Amino acid sequence: MKFFEKNIDSQDQEFNYSKDSPARYKKLFRISAILMTIVAVAPLVILVIVNIYQYQKAFKADIIYPLTNQTLNTRNSLSSFIEERINALKFIAKEKKFESLSDEKQLFRLFSNLRESFDGFIDIGVIDKNGFQISYVGPYELKGKNYYNQKWFNETIIRGEFCSDIFMGYRGIPHFNLAVTTHISDNEFFILRASVNSEK
Repeated sequence: MKFFEKNIDSQDQEFNYSKDSPARYKKLFRISAILMTIVAVAPLVILVIVNIYQYQKAFKADIIYPLTNQTLNTRNSLSSFIEERINALKFIAKEKKFESLSDEKQLFRLFSNLRESFDGFIDIGVIDKNGFQISYVGPYELKGKNYYNQKWFNETIIRGEFCSDIFMGYRGIPHFNLAVTTHISDNEFFILRASVNSEK
């Protein structure tokens, strides 16, 4: 009897198993479909990420690096341009005495020679320790102007040379200034300043 009951139980279990099998197959199908989707999509996602990385790398190589190099080259050219003209002013200030630079006729000759050698200069002037422009050669009426309270005047005294940003100033046109300080004695000095066309 027990044996018979056992057989009936086992038959019931088999019946239940077969009854549940469609649900199990659906579940198995779902899991298989999800796994297949992941297997199919994962390489595509990886490929997209790699392509984005490669595109950014190529973009930098084609666009950003040339621009960076061009900017550095322009900066070096501008630095060289300014340095040449500052050195020319230093040479004039050291070679010529304050008295000769204060004479506008001699300053005019110097300025003419300077413009032949270095283009871009608009004017030139000599400024004493009190900030007064005592001699000037150029197209504007700037003789007698006082620069004592100007920021560039004090910076030129402290640093010995100065290159300004582009500004309007007394001239009313965009330009930038180069200036060098030359000491005559311990307490005496003068500043030789020249303006450069901003287009250059």
